[in-house]
Amino acid sequence: MAGLKYHADGSLTKMFDGLFEKVERAVDTELDRKLKILNELILARTPVWEGDTIHNWRWSTRAPDYRHEDPISSPAYPGRTNRMKLGSEPRRRANETRPRQSLAGALRAKTPQDIYLTNSSDSAAALEYGLLPTPKNSRSKRGIVRLSMKEVFGGYV
Repeated sequence: MAGLKYHADGSLTKMFDGLFEKVERAVDTELDRKLKILNELILARTPVWEGDTIHNWRWSTRAPDYRHEDPISSPAYPGRTNRMKLGSEPRRRANETRPRQSLAGALRAKTPQDIYLTNSSDSAAALEYGLLPTPKNSRSKRGIVRLSMKEVFGGYV
């Protein structure tokens, strides 16, 4: 975070109020930046076959959002995605839009709020733990969310 400078030529109360607002804005800006990085890492590490898991990453404020939405299933046959490099799957691009939109909505909250990340896909937990399609063939053996959280927030996870 950038250093903060403040000059007071009057009331100390006003000076501290302004300083606290400036610090809060700086912290919010830095957290927003880190959450955007986190979201992109999670999307990049989520394997895509049908698109259900990546499509159902959902960011929300105030309460977790467990609504489920069917993925965009174009092209009709996604191909042999387990032989594809992560990021090159045909259904990836269309299904990444929803999680990005939900994060943008959560970051628009005017007052500090709890921010939640949920996934209502039946395969999300198994993908996180490297179990799909099989433990041997998993393309996310080291995790998706856990690894991304550690990378973005370091030892604070």
